[in-house]
This record gives sequence, C-alpha cells and structure tokens, in this order.
Amino acid sequence: MLNVAHIKSRIGQGVLLFAVLPASAFLIAGCEVSTEVTREVTAKPSVTPPVDPNSVPINYAGILNPASAITKVSATVGLLPVDAAAVKIYCRAGAGAYTLSATVLGSVSSASLPGLTPATSYTCAAHALNPAGLEDLNTATVSFATQGALSQGYQNVILVQAFGSVSASVIDSTVAADLDFAAGMPTASKVSITWAPFVASEVNPSTIYRVLRVASGVAIPNVNITNACALNSTAPCVVNCGQALSGGSAQTCIDLMVVSALATDTPDKAKTFDYFLTVKKADGTYETSPSTALTENPYRVKVPIPPLNMVLVHRESVNYETCKHMGQNPDALNHNSCAYTGSQGLPLNTGPSKQVLSFPQYAANSVFDFGYHLFIDRWEAACNWNLSGSSVPGAGLGTVGDVYYDTTLGNCMLKTGAAQWSKLDSASLSASNPYLPNLYTNGPGNSTNFAQRRVRPPLVNVIRSQAVSICDTQTAVGYGHKRLLRRREFVAAAAWPSLSGEPGAKSANDIEALEPSNTSGRPSTIANPLNHPCNNWLFDVRSNSTTNSTYNNASFNSGTSNPFGDLARIADSNGALYSSSTAPTVGTAVTIGSQWTSNCVSRFGAQDLIGNVWEFNADEFSSSGGTQSSTDNGADLSSYVTAAALGSCGSLRFNASSNDNACSSPSANLNLLNFNPVLGLPDLRGGLNSITSFPEVLIGLGNHVQIDSGNAKVVLSGGGGRQPAGYGGGNFPGRYSMWVVPSTNSRDDIGFRCATEAE
Repeated sequence: MLNVAHIKSRIGQGVLLFAVLPASAFLIAGCEVSTEVTREVTAKPSVTPPVDPNSVPINYAGILNPASAITKVSATVGLLPVDAAAVKIYCRAGAGAYTLSATVLGSVSSASLPGLTPATSYTCAAHALNPAGLEDLNTATVSFATQGALSQGYQNVILVQAFGSVSASVIDSTVAADLDFAAGMPTASKVSITWAPFVASEVNPSTIYRVLRVASGVAIPNVNITNACALNSTAPCVVNCGQALSGGSAQTCIDLMVVSALATDTPDKAKTFDYFLTVKKADGTYETSPSTALTENPYRVKVPIPPLNMVLVHRESVNYETCKHMGQNPDALNHNSCAYTGSQGLPLNTGPSKQVLSFPQYAANSVFDFGYHLFIDRWEAACNWNLSGSSVPGAGLGTVGDVYYDTTLGNCMLKTGAAQWSKLDSASLSASNPYLPNLYTNGPGNSTNFAQRRVRPPLVNVIRSQAVSICDTQTAVGYGHKRLLRRREFVAAAAWPSLSGEPGAKSANDIEALEPSNTSGRPSTIANPLNHPCNNWLFDVRSNSTTNSTYNNASFNSGTSNPFGDLARIADSNGALYSSSTAPTVGTAVTIGSQWTSNCVSRFGAQDLIGNVWEFNADEFSSSGGTQSSTDNGADLSSYVTAAALGSCGSLRFNASSNDNACSSPSANLNLLNFNPVLGLPDLRGGLNSITSFPEVLIGLGNHVQIDSGNAKVVLSGGGGRQPAGYGGGNFPGRYSMWVVPSTNSRDDIGFRCATEAE
C-alpha cells in the first residue's frame, strides 16, 4: 500500500506524479478498484510567442531644432541618425495640413526640403519607418519661415502713431475756428505707420507696397487678400492707406478704419491690430510676411489702439529713434533694439507692481529696448471745473463734488463739505476723498456754447502724492488704472519728429524755434505767435503790454470776442497783471489743447510735453542721489550720480562747450559726460557714442537739470513757463530738461499727466 506521503507534485518541472491507492483503501464513485496504476502527466509550458518586428514602431526622437540654410524656396532640417530603413519628413504651411516633403535614409543627420513657398511659415516633423513601413509616434517639430522680399529687406518701422478718439464735448464743427483744440490734430481714432525702405534686391523705385491688417495674434493665410478693411473689422484685410505706396524711400500708411468715434470710453476701445507690410512680387502677386498666431512674430507691427484722449508710445518706434541717435543699427527683427552697454537699457516691468519682464533674447546689459507699448494722456491733466470765478468761492456756492476754478490764482478746488471748498494741496483734501476723480480731465474744453464754454486749465498747485492718487482714480477702459509717467518714458514720449523719412521731421533750427532760447522766440504780435512754439517764459502770450487790460476774469471764457480766452492763469499771486517791461515772476500756462502751442507736439502726438507746466514723474531722489521710487517699483534711479557730483551749485546744464555759468561759482565743466539713462537716454558716460549724435541735447540752452534743496525729492520733466527760485538765468524747456524738487512742492507751474501700460 502506498502512503499519502508518496504523492508528489512537480509543477515546477511540468510533471504530475500520482500514486493510486489499492482497492482496499477506499471506493471511488461506488466502485471497487482492484488494481494499482501509476500515471505520469506532462503539462504544457507557458511560452510568449516571438515579437513580429513588422508590428512595433521604432523608438525615434524625431526632428532637431533649428532649421538652417533657409532660402526663399528651401531649407535644411537636422535629424538624429536612426537604425531604420528610412525617415519621412512632413511639413505644413501655416495652419494647413501636413504633407510629405522628403524621404531620406535613416543613417543621415540632415535633410534638404526643396520646393517651398517664399515668405511662408512652415512646421515640420520627421518619423522613422520600421521594416514594414510603420512610422514612429514622436511629436517633435521644427518651425521656420522661408525668405521673401520681406525677410531679406525688412527694416521695421520708423514711427507708429496711434490716436484714441477725442471726447465728443471737445468737437464742434460750427465753431471750429475757435476751438481750443489744436488745429490739424485728429479727433477720431487713427493709426499712422511709417517704415524704412526695404533693402532687398526686389525693392526698387518701381516697388509697390501693400499693408494688411488683422486682429492681433491672428494668422494671415498665405493667399492674395483683396477685401478692404472696414471700420472695426478684425478679419484679414487690405488697409486703404490714402495714397499710393511705391518706390525705394520711406513709406507712410494712414489707417482711419480703426475704431468708431464714441462719446465715451467703452471696452470696444481695448483693441489691438497687427499690420503686415507686403511687397508686390515679379509675377504680379503679393506675398505676405512670415506669419503665425504668435503676437511676438517679429514681422508683425503690433498697434494697440489708445483709449479716449490718449496716444500710443510705440515700443519699436522709441527703439528706432533712440538707437539712431546713438549711432547704432536697430535690429529690425527684434523690436528695433540695438547694442548698448550702459545701465537701464531694459525696463524692470511695465508698471507699478507688475510682473518682472523677461528678455531671454538679450545678454544682460548689452542692449537697449524700451520694452513695452505705453499709452499716455494726449494732454496734461486739467481742472475739470463746472464753476469758476476770480476769487475764492463762497461757502454757500455749489454742492459737494463740484469743482471750482479760481481764474486769478489758478487754483482748482473741490467742494468737500456743505460749507467747505478745498484746494488741491490742502490738508482737508485727502487721497481717499470719493470726489477726488472729479478734479481731473484729460480732454480739452468745448466751444459748443460760448455761454457755457469750458476751457480746461492745467491741474496745478498739486503735490506729487496727490498727482499719484488722482491718476490712480482714473481707468483706461480695457487696460486698468492710470499712473504717472516714469522719467524714462517721458524722455521717449517727448521726442520731436527728427529722423529721415519721418513725417514732419524737424531740423535742429526748427526745434530751437519751438523751444525758444532767446527773445527771437517771442511772437512779433500777440495775435500771430511765431510758429506756435512751446510755452515757456520767453514765449509768453502776455508779452504785448497794450493788451494787458484785457487779462482779467472776463477774458477767460469770452469766446470769439477775445483771442486770449485760453489763458489758464491771468495774474500773479498778488493779483498784479504782467508787464512786458519786466521779467515774469510767475508762470503763465495755457489751457490744454491750446492753439497757442499747437506745434508743440511730440512725434507720438502728445501736446505740451515740453513747456507750459512742469510734469511730475514717478522717479525719486534721496539726499544722497537717485533711489527707487516709493510709488513705482519700476522707476529706479539708484544708479544715478549723486547730487554732490553735479557740482557745488547743485545744477547742471547739458552744454558741452561751456561751464554752467548760471551758477554763482561753477566748480567744474559739467557737460554731457554726465548724461544719464532714465534721466535721459542714452547713457553717454561710457563713451559708447559721441555727444554730437544727439542733436536735441545740444540745441540752444534748453536742456537742463536743476537740484532743489530738501531730503525727499521727486523728478519733474518737460520745462515750464517759470524760472525756479535760486536759478540765476536762462530758460530750460526741452525733451531732457529736468528739475528735482521736494516731494511736497506745489506750485502754479507744476502739473502732471497720466499713463497706462498698453499690454
């Protein structure tokens, strides 16, 4: 008899061995077993079948970046050699479908792609084939644009101007001759683009250009677009430039089909267009520039449309002008930036507390790039009065929230209580007052009814903290709160049109006439101002003594009966009228948008950035020199020279040929070697460029820096109609004029304007 212990299981060997017990041991299914049987059963092993190589794709990394040897009709792409019979390369034009462009051996490291279309964006991928032709599944791609007349000769823009619509209250066609709004300035939204002539072999005197437009970030298909742009249209279209665009010189296209002229600001104004500059090919068709859905495509001219009463300070346009003055070649494919070794070549951010900007395409401190687009008020901030008079208002006049303008002293006052009128710089008017926004307007007055005429004088007698608060109460619809300009931004925005090919380009003599530096800048008669220059103490609309008797309260809003109705201030602090036989003791400003200064307009279309009143900037000084602003972390002058370095007299005139003889005892020849970035671009201290390359700095006597006493100090820009106390003589309007004053200064010749980033 077999023992149970004799039963073995050899599963691991694939064998089962059974010992069958004798019949006497048990019965199976009721039957007696009479014999002993030993049986060995062999189990089938578990074996994975061999892999069919035809059914498994190759593990392949795909195509390499970047493409090379790019021409108009071909390009070379890099490949990783792979153990495969072949590699297929698929490409698509724009957003089209992928098609097979080339097939190469798996052992090669590059492939040529012939038969491409000029001036077209391509995306390509490569897939390796296994023995049965099955392709791998990698997702790597490479993108590039073939050359065309554009990519070979594109020189980017010289100047882009963009105007927001003007407040409807400003415009009255029935009395246009008497508008305070400067004659010839656009009242509806408008874009003007001026570009440098292309340098490709296809471009010659017979070259024909065409400008295409599309909503920002939208690709233009590689087709011959023919439909004209309609008002507000965002689909790809052709701009009616208002003139034929032909030849080998700089070209200008004006687009009037931008945004509807609306009486109030609406979200419809928060709109950005991309423009493409195209040329006609030899076969008679037009080719578009390389285009993708990326807004930063270097061939796109991005143009944000400004909100109501604002203009655009365009990034590429600032770069082009600054780089040209520095004697550097703008990089047409990289925002017109250029080589620059000074400090502050790149901005920290676009606005207070905004995220830090990244410029990975540049090496640190090696380039100048303004860095972003900016909107600024077209006119200085003005008193938005609804009541006026020649004396301090009585307690019973008006209701809470009303705004009063004192035409004798130039004070803008807010009704803050039932019997309380508060001046701007008074302790009773806090930044948290809910009616503070009522004080501000950025639009000139209207002439719709002379009995209710509302000319707008600059908002002066304000301290810097109040200017910051007032801007913050204002919103540019679609973009956010306004703020003060940084000094760096002010210098860029205040530039004159002066470059070759720029519309209305001015010579050095033209600019000196607009920034009068001697008595020749005065008007010969009060009714015919010479060239409508900037308003400073030498160009004074009160200089004709025979009409002094008319400078009184009645003239402020008198309409057609008096051409002096746009004076913002008519007497000094003692109520005395100005006498032409003596030097002025106070500033005299004109209302914003005034015809008196209708030629004092920057290349971007902003009026009175030079002259009229000084304007607060966000930048600050401490007792030891430049510092970071307490209100704008992107306004940082910490690298600027200390006040002591400016000499014992505390003032510096940018005149390379002489000492600053305005100081009682000048200690050094303080010349342009002290010219500093942010306070004035470029930084010439490093010797990169000659001072003669900046003609606006050397014109007349107008480019000046003055340091006032006091510990906490702020920067003023632009020049005004008054000589600061303690300064011995001369005048100083100008793009680079600067005055550093205690932050609590409030004067009748200090105002401000607001800005907001257009990003």
